[in-house]
Amino acid sequence: MNEKKLIILLSVVIFVIISAAIFFIVAISVLIPSEIVAVFGPPDPALDNSSRILYSAKLYLNKEALKTPFSPIGQNRIFSIDTGSSAKDVVDDLANAQLIKDPKTFIDYLVYKGIDRQLQAGTYVLNPLFTPIEIAALLHDTTPEDIAFSFLAGWRAEEIAALLPTSG
Repeated sequence: MNEKKLIILLSVVIFVIISAAIFFIVAISVLIPSEIVAVFGPPDPALDNSSRILYSAKLYLNKEALKTPFSPIGQNRIFSIDTGSSAKDVVDDLANAQLIKDPKTFIDYLVYKGIDRQLQAGTYVLNPLFTPIEIAALLHDTTPEDIAFSFLAGWRAEEIAALLPTSG
């Protein structure tokens, strides 16, 4: 009789462990990524499924760090990205400039969104009041404020106006 109770108890324990493992796997692979998509938007399509799950879990654990500015007060600062700078170099420079608090979480966000490969060289006006998400969006903005534009001396206004749409 005791042997039957032991087998039943062992079966229940195994069932509970398997159920907990299944719940954990579902939470990690489905629930957390869907919540992160709701908070931060869709991930980079180039991420494979395991990377998407990994970065979603990292962002889930640190999501408040991405929503919190470096400081509740601050003044605009000029921040430059040189051509050829890696995402890690840029993130280190942002941390040194006291614009972001958590470089590791910030780079995880950049990789999750695919921005790590698309940072735009240039000069930016950033503020410690900006959240890391806002900073990432500014550094990823592909519409420059200044565009080099030249035309030949003597062109009429109509000719210059016709050239503007094709100049970028």
